[in-house]
Amino acid sequence: MHLINAPLRGGFDKTVARRLRHLTEGQVTTFMEIGGLIPQGASRVNGREIRMVWGNMVKDLGAPLWIRQLLSELSLEHDHSYTTSTGHPPFIAKLIEKLRIEAKQNVTAEDVLVGYGATQLMDLITMFTVNEKRAVFFPEYSYPPFLSGVRARNGKIYAYRVLPNGDPDTEHLKHQIEKAQEDGFRPTYVYVNSPQNPTGVIHSPESLGGTIAVVREFNLDPINENKMFIISDDVYHGLVMSGKNEKVIHPSSLLTEEDNGVVPILQLGSLSKEFGLCGARVGWTYFINCEGIDGMQHLKNGLIYALGVDLCAPSLYQELGARIVLETRHLPEMIAKIAARQDAVQAAFNREGIILGDRPEATFYWWMGIDPNFGTWRNDKEFARMLAMEQGVGFAPGGAFYCGEGTKKQFVRISLVEPPEIIAVAGERLDRFMEEHKR
Repeated sequence: MHLINAPLRGGFDKTVARRLRHLTEGQVTTFMEIGGLIPQGASRVNGREIRMVWGNMVKDLGAPLWIRQLLSELSLEHDHSYTTSTGHPPFIAKLIEKLRIEAKQNVTAEDVLVGYGATQLMDLITMFTVNEKRAVFFPEYSYPPFLSGVRARNGKIYAYRVLPNGDPDTEHLKHQIEKAQEDGFRPTYVYVNSPQNPTGVIHSPESLGGTIAVVREFNLDPINENKMFIISDDVYHGLVMSGKNEKVIHPSSLLTEEDNGVVPILQLGSLSKEFGLCGARVGWTYFINCEGIDGMQHLKNGLIYALGVDLCAPSLYQELGARIVLETRHLPEMIAKIAARQDAVQAAFNREGIILGDRPEATFYWWMGIDPNFGTWRNDKEFARMLAMEQGVGFAPGGAFYCGEGTKKQFVRISLVEPPEIIAVAGERLDRFMEEHKR
């Protein structure tokens, strides 16, 4: 999405301008984060103003060669026609098997919906459940488009704190739900993301189980007429660094008998991250433990209608998904690629004024601190803007991910989507920038 440079006037234009402010967190300038160097000429529009793509980066890790070869073969065999709007049946069958293997959960084909990526499905879920009377609950650091989607529907976000080890603070989550009720809002859903974007942290089973327990307690309370659900965003599930695999689990695998018909979970997945197919735009959601819970069938019907309007997710990539979604042989290659880039970041960015913190356990991000007392910039947005304009290095301002109380202005997120040699050049440019702006 490009921001509109022309001034907006009049009733409709004011509405558009207001929506744009929601979508961009009120920032005039948004950044296309590429984790390395900004292409020549892309950082300057209208003099020194930056106008770049809002949302995710232009490139991801990229699919392994065997997946691309399979896609090439399928492109000749496939008739490129529509599939069922809720998903290609052979693909859905494999997704059901994937859930059974990874989370020990059994669902039917009616419980699986396929759309244009997890982001579209998340936005549709928000569209059908959030309004000015509804409250939703996100970790204090969360993906900006999801936060913007809630704000654009006039919903209320209550952020729950994250503990020093990166786990959600479930006691604070419970407090926030109670506060939302005191403020006159109806609690609607809790968003959970593990492995987590932007921090790369894997949440412990204890903390995920604690989140389920909080929702269970709320839904069993007869005072609460509406029932909450959990959105479990598991798109980074396979991108776990070596030695950390035993830590990552789906929250749905922790459901017990006492949760049956009590704690519904909508679990998101995607071909974009784990398989390096960000341009495929194929994601899915499972309706887990939703049978008989008020509102969940209405939500599912709404999603089915919306997906029908879009006809279907790309049929070629759904056919590819049916062939690869149960595969794991590509993961060692992708994880090795991430590890090499983590090494490059530690070598290139470990300098005065930069707080690297712990090496991420998963994903291909690095949540990096900047010393607010080191340079002449006032906050993370200004740091990222100056670095992009002066040195052509693109970082995502961390403040856009923060939805807690007050402001957090000392973090940036980098994406490890460029090879080590590019990261090394970015490190040299960062060194120049830091020296030039040192107080």
